[in-house]
Amino acid sequence: MFLLLPAFLLFFFIWAWLTSDFILFPRRDYLNVTPAQYGLAFEKIKFTTSDGLRINGFFIPAEKASGTIIVLHGQEDNKSEYLGVAAMFHRHHYNTLLFDFRAHGWTKGYCTLGALEVRDLDSAIDYLFTRPEIDKQKIGVIGFSMGAATAIAGTAKNSLIKAVAADSSFRCLKYIVPRYARIFYHIPFPFLMVPGIWMAELRADFRADEADALRYIDQISPRPVFLIGGEKDIRVPPENQELLFRKAGEPKQKWIVPGAGHVDAFESRPAEYEKKVAAFFDRYLK
Repeated sequence: MFLLLPAFLLFFFIWAWLTSDFILFPRRDYLNVTPAQYGLAFEKIKFTTSDGLRINGFFIPAEKASGTIIVLHGQEDNKSEYLGVAAMFHRHHYNTLLFDFRAHGWTKGYCTLGALEVRDLDSAIDYLFTRPEIDKQKIGVIGFSMGAATAIAGTAKNSLIKAVAADSSFRCLKYIVPRYARIFYHIPFPFLMVPGIWMAELRADFRADEADALRYIDQISPRPVFLIGGEKDIRVPPENQELLFRKAGEPKQKWIVPGAGHVDAFESRPAEYEKKVAAFFDRYLK
């Protein structure tokens, strides 16, 4: 009997370590498309985060810019996958900055589903402020999935961001990790992922509550927030957007896109997406 406790502790440690890898090390996408393939002039840029990570990005300038939009990709994506969004903003005379989050693309580090990624966003803003052509009063952010949760928490914490759009944001890390584990790895019970979350916090030195969009969204007001979700999103169901919308302060708006899946609104309804998102930033940045 006295061997049961050491055996259980060993199993607990191994399970926690393996499931923490699910959070910390997402599949990397090394897609390396540049804005030139969209006919856009651009600069390759680099900046360093407050905890020493070197990040690569694209800066796409616009003539007579109305402002600057930072585009935040989702988990297992990279900056190149959102160049269509950047081209959309370019048509509306916005500078655009895209970069690879930590643990994505060519950037080192751990993925924390928004907790430490806020540092990446802050460092991107610090970089923008080194450019004399940037109007510091006209900076907006749009994020997708993990990038959307990061955008919400980051905007709440950084008053330099004047408007935020969040496409397919999950409400918190403790919700999305068990859900993804069930969808992709068929792990049936949410409590089985709790040891993995604890171990991830220990290994990467963060707190899961820092990636809690529902906790932070009411701190954005009086700056505006625009929540977007897909009606058919099985990864992050629209109930997430409903909860976030109820918690958010004014001004706020919401769009649940009929028939759309996860981060699918831009692809499924490009003209309507462009009209609504551009109008949102035009209203609050111009």
